[in-house]
Amino acid sequence: MIIWELSCVLSALIIGIDLISHPQKMRIMDSVWIINALWGGVLILLMYYVYGRQGKQRNRYEALSLNTLHCGAGCTLADILGMMIGFFLPMSMGVQFIVCYILALIIGVFFQYSAQREMNNSICFKELAIKSLSADFWSLTAWQIGMLVGQWIFTPFLLGQTKVEQIFIMQIAMMIGFVFAYPMNAYLVKKHIKMLMH
Repeated sequence: MIIWELSCVLSALIIGIDLISHPQKMRIMDSVWIINALWGGVLILLMYYVYGRQGKQRNRYEALSLNTLHCGAGCTLADILGMMIGFFLPMSMGVQFIVCYILALIIGVFFQYSAQREMNNSICFKELAIKSLSADFWSLTAWQIGMLVGQWIFTPFLLGQTKVEQIFIMQIAMMIGFVFAYPMNAYLVKKHIKMLMH
C-alpha cells in the first residue's frame, strides 16, 4: 500500500515537472493530470505519456478519458478535503459521502467553468455557470456513486483502518469512480451536453 501511495506522489511530480516545458493547451488540464496521478499513479502517468501530453493525437476513447479525468480531478480534491475535514470532525461514511459530494460539485463546476471559459469568452458568467453545472452534474454523480461502491466493497477487507489504509481505499474507489463516470461522459458528449476534449 505504501509503495503504491509513494508511486502516486512520484507520478504526480514527474507529470508536474514535464508540464513545465510541455503545458497543456487548456491550462486547467495541467492541474487535472497532476491531481489524478495522486490516485492513479503509474496508470495516469502512462496515459499522460501515451496520449495526454500536449501535441499527441487522440482517438475518441482517449479523448473521452480526458473528459472523465477532468471530472475526476474535482472529485479527487473533494475527497482529499473530505478526509481532512473527517480528521478533525469524525463523520459516518454516509455523512462523509454527502460532504464530499457537495464539495465535488462545487470544485467540479469550477473546473468545468474554467475549461469552458477558455474555449468561449463570449458567454456571460451566469449562462456559463449554468452550462458548467449541467455538464458536470451527472458525470460527477456517476463518479461519486462509483467511489461509494468501491469503498463499500473494499473497506471490510482493511479492518485496521489506519490512515494509510484509508488513503489506499480512496485510491481504489477513485479507479472504480472512473469506470462508472466514463460511460456517463460518453453519453453526455453524444447528447452534446459536454464537449469532447481533443
